[in-house]
Amino acid sequence: MVQPLKITRFKTTLVDVPLVKPIATAIHRMSSVGCVLLELETDQGIVGESLVYTLNGVRLRALHEMLLGFSHQVEGRDAHYIAAIWRDSWNEMNPIGHKGFSIAALSAIDIACWDLLGRAAGLPLHQLFGACRDRIRTYASGGLWLSQSIDSLVEEAAGFVDAGFRALHKIHSHRRLRIVGTLEHATSADEQVLTLHHPVLSGKVEEIEEIVCAIKKIENHAEDIPA
Repeated sequence: MVQPLKITRFKTTLVDVPLVKPIATAIHRMSSVGCVLLELETDQGIVGESLVYTLNGVRLRALHEMLLGFSHQVEGRDAHYIAAIWRDSWNEMNPIGHKGFSIAALSAIDIACWDLLGRAAGLPLHQLFGACRDRIRTYASGGLWLSQSIDSLVEEAAGFVDAGFRALHKIHSHRRLRIVGTLEHATSADEQVLTLHHPVLSGKVEEIEEIVCAIKKIENHAEDIPA
């Protein structure tokens, strides 16, 4: 019989982590990541963890207050009843809506509860859910920012390939033609590396056509990429 896993404490910690180098995208400039760290302590000594974040620490305290507002739905309950905790929190947030901060707070609670169950069972979550494979394809989704120089982008992309990644996630700007071409040349000389394009559309027909061509190229080569 499964022993109850009673949540005894809903603990939060606020941190604002500065980035070594500011990061720029087409719509954001980031100098730090503000996080609310959530720890769910239990009567068995097991702790489930998660976090929710905001860029540059903006509205971090508001996000914190939203999360604290659901603590009464969590403390004192058995962590195995994740669906019940989720349902009751979902119903409670109806007057404020099911978007934005409310969903971010609910997500943090949900993840921390699942972390608890995984730790209690001594299993990674993919096995707890019911695993169907031991390996999956991954792509490098961090880095390759618009604020970097082309030389820095090439160096970082090569580092991802050396680390074993066979797909790179690239963000576009008005410099995209030169950057994309340089990266593809730098990473594909000796082995095939799939480049995943994340476009930011400005409405120009030629840009949309370029994106469509890039997507077609990816689709044509995706089946050839080794797992």
